[in-house]
Amino acid sequence: MPTSSPAGPFAAETYTVSQLGRELQGLLRTSYPSAWVVGEVQRFKTHPSGHVYFELVEKGEGDAVVGKLDAVLWKGDALRVRPLLERHGQRLADGLEIRCRIAVDFYPPHGKLQVQVKEVDPVFALGALARRREETLAELVREGLLEANRSLPLPPLPLAVALVTSQGSAAYHDFVATLSESGYGFRILFVHAAVQGAEAERAVVSALELAQAAGVDCIALVRGGGAKSDLAAFDSRAIAFAVARARVPVLTGLGHEIDEAVADRAAHAAFKTPTKVAEFLVARIQGAELAADRLRSRLATASRLPLARAAAALAGAERRFVAGRAR
Repeated sequence: MPTSSPAGPFAAETYTVSQLGRELQGLLRTSYPSAWVVGEVQRFKTHPSGHVYFELVEKGEGDAVVGKLDAVLWKGDALRVRPLLERHGQRLADGLEIRCRIAVDFYPPHGKLQVQVKEVDPVFALGALARRREETLAELVREGLLEANRSLPLPPLPLAVALVTSQGSAAYHDFVATLSESGYGFRILFVHAAVQGAEAERAVVSALELAQAAGVDCIALVRGGGAKSDLAAFDSRAIAFAVARARVPVLTGLGHEIDEAVADRAAHAAFKTPTKVAEFLVARIQGAELAADRLRSRLATASRLPLARAAAALAGAERRFVAGRAR
């Protein structure tokens, strides 16, 4: 309740800051003890205590944020929610759109409104991911970009390769090791990019542009495996359009045996793992080498035949000359 004010021009009752804060807290707890909210997870962070903090955001046209709420998943709730999501091939991470049951709270000492997440609907998250995929694919088709990168010619000797992935990752080591062990003179330009989380979209798009500017023969965009929701960045409009509009062929190896990201669909060629991308490049050089060997053999055979004919003609002429002198 507000405190009493002295009589005079400021006779209206006046709250202290903490009083108003406590009243807001009570009103919010009473009005929103439980509600379902849809939003995208951003700034996901797990505290050493086990509590999980993130933002729930709503995006409008052009992915502009039109709404945002601070959210917390207390440790006890997190221990219950995480296994449920994992059974559906998901995990809470930046970029995942979720439907969650929340309670609204206000903490007066910090003046902070926060939603406490109690449940997460795993079925909705799967549907949201699928819907976003279909919307992005439809937009690529409308703009005539779905086959754009695939139509670019891949050189027969793609020795200058840009590798876009996370520095020091298993994907990085698998790819580089396969090319190095081939014995061919591959030149690898490495461009670091986060491949999951809040920074992935911006980082991958920027890395793709840097790689193209270097004048490489092709770009390998790779990452390791993980939950279905870990592929969320590669279903995003930003990365899909960056791959589709790339000026050199993009080869993807995103580490999923079953799932196919929109970036895979927009790429020149898609492979299941980073190693498979590297093996493809090695096989292409081997194929060019074999073709060169066959051509060299045909040229040698073709050159030997007229020489043999000339030698035979010369020998015949010589015999005729000797026979003529003998007469």
